[in-house]
Amino acid sequence: MREILESVVSEGSGKNAYLEGYSIGGKTATSQTLPRSANRYISSFLGFTPAEHPTVLGLCIIRNPQGVYYGGTICAPVIRDIFSMYFRISVLDTILRKPENCVLRSPHLKFCFAKGGLLTPETCSYAAKQQVFHC
Repeated sequence: MREILESVVSEGSGKNAYLEGYSIGGKTATSQTLPRSANRYISSFLGFTPAEHPTVLGLCIIRNPQGVYYGGTICAPVIRDIFSMYFRISVLDTILRKPENCVLRSPHLKFCFAKGGLLTPETCSYAAKQQVFHC
Protein backbone atom coordinates (compact mmCIF):
# COMPACT_ATOMS: atom_id res chain seq x y z
CA MET A 1 0.00 0.00 0.00
CA ARG A 2 2.82 2.41 0.84
CA GLU A 3 4.33 1.86 -2.62
CA ILE A 4 1.01 2.71 -4.25
CA LEU A 5 0.67 5.87 -2.17
CA GLU A 6 4.25 6.84 -2.97
CA SER A 7 3.40 6.58 -6.67
CA VAL A 8 0.52 9.03 -6.10
CA VAL A 9 3.18 11.63 -5.25
CA SER A 10 5.89 10.57 -7.70
CA GLU A 11 3.66 10.25 -10.76
CA GLY A 12 -0.01 10.75 -9.91
CA SER A 13 -2.54 13.27 -8.65
CA GLY A 14 -0.35 14.20 -5.65
CA LYS A 15 2.69 15.19 -7.74
CA ASN A 16 2.50 18.73 -6.33
CA ALA A 17 3.77 17.26 -3.03
CA TYR A 18 6.89 15.83 -4.69
CA LEU A 19 10.30 16.88 -3.34
CA GLU A 20 13.45 15.79 -5.16
CA GLY A 21 15.47 13.35 -3.08
CA TYR A 22 12.73 12.46 -0.59
CA SER A 23 10.29 9.55 -0.45
CA ILE A 24 6.79 10.88 0.18
CA GLY A 25 3.50 9.00 -0.04
CA GLY A 26 0.06 10.53 -0.07
CA LYS A 27 -3.57 10.58 -1.08
CA THR A 28 -5.56 13.39 -2.63
CA ALA A 29 -9.28 13.90 -2.12
CA THR A 30 -11.95 16.23 -3.44
CA SER A 31 -15.51 15.98 -2.15
CA GLN A 32 -18.61 17.90 -3.12
CA THR A 33 -20.76 18.90 -0.15
CA LEU A 34 -24.53 18.83 0.04
CA PRO A 35 -26.61 20.20 -1.46
CA ARG A 36 -24.74 19.47 -4.68
CA SER A 37 -26.40 22.43 -6.38
CA ALA A 38 -24.37 24.75 -4.10
CA ASN A 39 -21.12 23.74 -5.88
CA ARG A 40 -19.12 23.68 -2.65
CA TYR A 41 -16.19 21.38 -2.05
CA ILE A 42 -13.82 20.03 0.55
CA SER A 43 -10.30 19.49 -0.78
CA SER A 44 -7.60 17.57 1.03
CA PHE A 45 -4.23 15.89 0.85
CA LEU A 46 -2.75 13.46 3.37
CA GLY A 47 1.01 12.96 3.06
CA PHE A 48 3.58 10.89 4.95
CA THR A 49 7.33 10.48 4.89
CA PRO A 50 9.52 8.55 4.55
CA ALA A 51 7.24 6.39 2.42
CA GLU A 52 9.08 3.18 3.41
CA HIS A 53 8.76 3.69 7.18
CA PRO A 54 6.52 6.71 7.88
CA THR A 55 7.42 8.87 10.86
CA VAL A 56 5.88 12.18 9.77
CA LEU A 57 2.27 12.72 8.70
CA GLY A 58 0.69 15.86 7.33
CA LEU A 59 -2.94 16.64 6.51
CA CYS A 60 -4.26 19.70 4.70
CA ILE A 61 -8.02 20.30 4.43
CA ILE A 62 -9.52 23.30 2.67
CA ARG A 63 -13.27 23.86 2.95
CA ASN A 64 -15.05 25.78 0.22
CA PRO A 65 -11.99 26.69 -1.85
CA GLN A 66 -12.43 29.45 -4.37
CA GLY A 67 -11.54 28.71 -7.98
CA VAL A 68 -9.55 25.50 -8.37
CA TYR A 69 -10.77 22.95 -5.85
CA TYR A 70 -8.79 19.73 -6.45
CA GLY A 71 -6.90 18.40 -3.43
CA GLY A 72 -3.84 17.53 -5.48
CA THR A 73 -3.69 21.05 -6.87
CA ILE A 74 -4.28 23.20 -3.79
CA CYS A 75 -3.54 20.97 -0.75
CA ALA A 76 -0.57 18.89 -1.90
CA PRO A 77 1.68 21.98 -2.29
CA VAL A 78 0.90 22.98 1.32
CA ILE A 79 2.13 19.60 2.60
CA ARG A 80 5.17 19.79 0.27
CA ASP A 81 6.13 23.15 1.81
CA ILE A 82 5.63 21.87 5.36
CA PHE A 83 7.72 18.75 4.67
CA SER A 84 10.39 20.90 3.01
CA MET A 85 10.70 23.02 6.16
CA TYR A 86 10.75 19.88 8.32
CA PHE A 87 13.55 18.32 6.25
CA ARG A 88 15.66 21.50 6.36
CA ILE A 89 15.28 21.74 10.14
CA SER A 90 16.10 18.06 10.74
CA VAL A 91 19.16 18.14 8.43
CA LEU A 92 20.49 21.35 9.97
CA ASP A 93 19.93 19.99 13.46
CA THR A 94 21.92 16.86 12.62
CA ILE A 95 24.77 18.83 11.05
CA LEU A 96 24.93 21.41 13.84
CA ARG A 97 24.97 18.81 16.58
CA LYS A 98 27.74 16.74 14.96
CA PRO A 99 29.67 19.01 12.60
CA GLU A 100 32.80 16.85 12.77
CA ASN A 101 30.88 13.76 11.70
CA CYS A 102 31.06 12.90 8.01
CA VAL A 103 28.15 10.46 8.13
CA LEU A 104 24.61 11.81 8.08
CA ARG A 105 22.00 9.27 9.05
CA SER A 106 18.46 10.10 8.09
CA PRO A 107 15.65 7.90 6.79
CA HIS A 108 14.39 10.84 4.74
CA LEU A 109 17.45 11.56 2.63
CA LYS A 110 18.55 10.09 -0.65
CA PHE A 111 21.72 12.15 -0.69
CA CYS A 112 24.56 12.80 1.72
CA PHE A 113 25.93 15.85 3.51
CA ALA A 114 29.59 15.73 4.36
CA LYS A 115 32.43 18.12 5.00
CA GLY A 116 32.84 19.94 1.73
CA GLY A 117 29.26 19.76 0.54
CA LEU A 118 26.52 17.61 -0.89
CA LEU A 119 27.30 14.14 -2.19
CA THR A 120 25.04 11.84 -4.19
CA PRO A 121 24.58 8.07 -3.75
CA GLU A 122 27.10 7.54 -6.55
CA THR A 123 29.83 9.25 -4.53
CA CYS A 124 28.97 7.61 -1.20
CA SER A 125 28.76 4.01 -0.10
CA TYR A 126 25.05 3.54 0.55
CA ALA A 127 23.45 0.94 2.82
CA ALA A 128 19.97 0.73 1.31
CA LYS A 129 18.13 -0.80 4.26
CA GLN A 130 19.23 1.83 6.77
CA GLN A 131 19.49 4.59 4.17
CA VAL A 132 22.82 5.57 5.69
CA PHE A 133 25.56 7.17 3.63
CA HIS A 134 29.16 6.60 4.69
CA CYS A 135 31.23 9.35 3.08
